[in-house]
Amino acid sequence: MDEFRGNAGSQKFQAFLTDADKHKLFDILPSRSLVSLMQYLQDFPNKKEVRYFITDMNKIWRDLASEYFPDATIVVDKFHVIRYVTWALENVRKRVQKLLHPGRGR
Repeated sequence: MDEFRGNAGSQKFQAFLTDADKHKLFDILPSRSLVSLMQYLQDFPNKKEVRYFITDMNKIWRDLASEYFPDATIVVDKFHVIRYVTWALENVRKRVQKLLHPGRGR
């Protein structure tokens, strides 16, 4: 489960669900609002059969997974892990660079 910038009605962001085993899109939701996601997941079929819930590090997604798929293992996808590590390293690099070269403005 993740989100993307879409154009469904007046909603700026939408949510999508994929089947990781089959590498197929499962569904696209017109909104990523918590209420919409809860309503959708309430009626989700075969909740007990979901083994993995793969998502980014968003607390809302993790909370939803725990609530609606209690038997699933929550997995953070590698794209988001790498992105956050890269951002952290870049911040450290910039901070250290400023200390080494004061007045250079970089």
